[in-house]
Amino acid sequence: EDKGKKPLRVVVIFTVKKIVIKPPKPVPFRVENKSSTTATFAWKIGTHKLDNTQISSLKFEIMQQLPQINMDKQVIVQCNPMADSSEKYVVKLSGLQPETKYQFVIRSVLFHENENKYSDSSEPQEFNTSKYVAMKANQIPATISPPTDLQVIALYPDKVILAWNHATDDVYNNYDYEYYIEESDYYGGEIVAATEDQHFLELHNLTPSTQYTFVCKAKYYDPQRKLSDQYYRNNNIISSP
Repeated sequence: EDKGKKPLRVVVIFTVKKIVIKPPKPVPFRVENKSSTTATFAWKIGTHKLDNTQISSLKFEIMQQLPQINMDKQVIVQCNPMADSSEKYVVKLSGLQPETKYQFVIRSVLFHENENKYSDSSEPQEFNTSKYVAMKANQIPATISPPTDLQVIALYPDKVILAWNHATDDVYNNYDYEYYIEESDYYGGEIVAATEDQHFLELHNLTPSTQYTFVCKAKYYDPQRKLSDQYYRNNNIISSP
């Protein structure tokens, strides 16, 4: 053994590859319904590796490409809707101009590591709004189809998230709805929540370990209209202890 030689030192050099999280691209982005002043968009999200918490915190930005508008990044809607049982997201956009060509794209946004991460934009959706036809009071049906499938999406000791399907009829594409939630056990039939043209809501201030029965009613967005007698009921919901 040569005691004069220094021992051989092996140096291992490696790099740590940072895992980049990118939110999933909304696919397919499409227009489900449109009228003279509204458009209903629907989409799902593509393949992803996000956990449930990240998915629930996803936001979506709908951007208008036509007609061009003077807004930062042309984002006209930023939302955090809940997906339905088929994992589909639905948002209705109001305030459009009649007989106008529109083009929209959508992207998802995830706040991660103290900054927003953006997905690629969807394929553009282009359509023309229809001619505006004012509906007279006597043209609006006195009764409407009730909302259906009122469901409990999440239940906590002090709150509940409810979802239902939109009421549908012959004038659905041309008229907006209001939805009212009544509670017939604890509140004795009082209206406890209302929402315009949405199919879900979060109801707060429940009492733990208490039975509730929720009823979802709809009416046309018209101050002269009363609530429909038709409804969808979800019985015997008991809040968590």
